[in-house]
Amino acid sequence: RDLVRSRGLGDVYKRQDVPAKGLTLRSIFQDEGTSLDDFSITPGEEVQMVVDGTDSAVTWKIGDTSVATISADGIVTGVSNDASKVTTITATVDGQTLTCNVRGGGTN
Repeated sequence: RDLVRSRGLGDVYKRQDVPAKGLTLRSIFQDEGTSLDDFSITPGEEVQMVVDGTDSAVTWKIGDTSVATISADGIVTGVSNDASKVTTITATVDGQTLTCNVRGGGTN
């Protein structure tokens, strides 16, 4: 919810639901507009992540670098052979946060 200023006799601020921009987080292996929620990655494997629906710069973060790492350009690199290890990628752009789980040691 965002504060919206109404013009009139005075400045009035009210909370208003503003529709979220239709953004999707995916790897380059998925079709554009198809959201990716979870994938596995082997050590040394690289997967390029992208956010569809914006031309703005994306800030990338990953929760546990012992599972995988992510570059400033959204390239995920596998680190762990342990398929029980899971971490979360976070992409922040245009005031929105998108997430995707990454599992170590395997293929989808």
